[in-house]
Amino acid sequence: MVKNGVDIVTIILLLIAGVLIGFISPMVGIGGGLVNVPLLIFIFGVAPSSKATLISSVSVLLTSMSASLNYYQKGRLDIRSGLTFVVVAIPGGILGGYLAEEVVTNDETVKFLFAILIGFTALMNLARLFRAKQDISEVTKPLESPKYGFFRSKRKLIDSDGDIIEYEVNIGFGLLGIFFGGMLAGLLGVGGGIIYVPSLHVLAGLPFHFAASTSSFMIVFVVLSVLITRLTLFKGDIGEIFSFGLPLGIGAVLGARAGSTYAKRVQSLTLKRLFWFIALIAAIRMGYQPFVNLF
Repeated sequence: MVKNGVDIVTIILLLIAGVLIGFISPMVGIGGGLVNVPLLIFIFGVAPSSKATLISSVSVLLTSMSASLNYYQKGRLDIRSGLTFVVVAIPGGILGGYLAEEVVTNDETVKFLFAILIGFTALMNLARLFRAKQDISEVTKPLESPKYGFFRSKRKLIDSDGDIIEYEVNIGFGLLGIFFGGMLAGLLGVGGGIIYVPSLHVLAGLPFHFAASTSSFMIVFVVLSVLITRLTLFKGDIGEIFSFGLPLGIGAVLGARAGSTYAKRVQSLTLKRLFWFIALIAAIRMGYQPFVNLF
């Protein structure tokens, strides 16, 4: 790294890393922050960690925008649900961003508790999914026990291949998990997808492919609000943030376009396994240093 920016080798490495992260992230509905942050800290030497999470937010925003646009063009995005849930995700993200900059001076305890929660949940889901048989296709899947009311809503979507996908959204239960995910996005510098995806799939009832695509769509709004909040409060060199964030983000845009296109070809059960495996790795990464500091 040079004094006023990054050298050409670092830029190329950031672009390559962005492509790889961007390819995987939209398939499972995350923004990529879970990988971006340790990459920036341990490989590129970015310090302190709050700066790495801010740089990550730039890349996550570009990744999610690219994936969402592609999902929309292919008819694989539940915009109605995304806009409904993002109403509570944005305030949660702003709150988390404020806590990260002004309140939480030592976030080790928060990270450690979050790592335990996510790690335990990931292990339980991986054990269940590896015992499970292959998922029934989501295509032309009929609505199950439709119920009408303020907190429930039916969906019928037709994608660019002409496939029909039907399901029912339980809005009430989903709102709780989404707000919590938005707050974590701002506090920990991640897109929030690690919470959004299971909330949308398990609590709100979206098929996993649509939970992933809708999560990417929501992350655009949440991370944008988080980024504006944190850049406004940031007291360092903003130019340095973008000198790392833009190359990483540009690579991620290219990867996200390819990943969101390929996602439909992957079975839902495979994507679930991949999601919870990434979640487990993220939990280990997030909880390792706080654990070591206890001794």
